[in-house]
Amino acid sequence: MESNKPLPIKIEKKLEDRIEAAKTLIVQPLSHYEFYVMDGDRDGQFNLQTKTCSYRSLIW
Repeated sequence: MESNKPLPIKIEKKLEDRIEAAKTLIVQPLSHYEFYVMDGDRDGQFNLQTKTCSYRSLIW
């Protein structure tokens, strides 16, 4: 899906906030597809091949 329309300000701000928060995450690779992400009390494992995580809900 492609669009030339700009993002609404509310969505753009939310993305900016998430990008800033992601800069503080510590990521340890477990394999080519699996990663362990540490963020204080919300640590979790991500698998990019199966698109699963134990961290929190993701929208793929």
